[in-house]
Amino acid sequence: MANGLRLLPPLLIRLHEDDHERYGAGPWRYDEAALLRLPYGELVAIEAAIGMSLTQLMSRMRQDYVDARRAAVWIARRMAGISEPLDTLEPVVTLMTVEVAGDDADPPAPAPGSSSSTDPSPASATPGSPGSPSSHASRRATSRR
Repeated sequence: MANGLRLLPPLLIRLHEDDHERYGAGPWRYDEAALLRLPYGELVAIEAAIGMSLTQLMSRMRQDYVDARRAAVWIARRMAGISEPLDTLEPVVTLMTVEVAGDDADPPAPAPGSSSSTDPSPASATPGSPGSPSSHASRRATSRR
């Protein structure tokens, strides 16, 4: 990948309980390898929607920028078949949990209002803990954002 970035392992994103009613609990899978394999036209549409290049997104994910975390949620939900405009997605990304997906990772959750339910229990990793994107690179203190 450009700028010497290595791809993150697939991550599971779970939103904070305050967002479960509106967006569901997740988990949603953010997978940079799968993202980069999307067709050209879809990649262009994603970059246009998130307002940054994929390289910028990936770099900002490693630094825990809130715009990148929101974009990652949107991309993960989009890849799970949930179609929504980015400007309507406003989860509390500072309180969402992110963990490295295991081989037996949970499948994407159904959209809110469907008949299946998801496990609302929090994931083990939070921003800045091992397994969060910030553990892969140095990050600024959250109080500066």
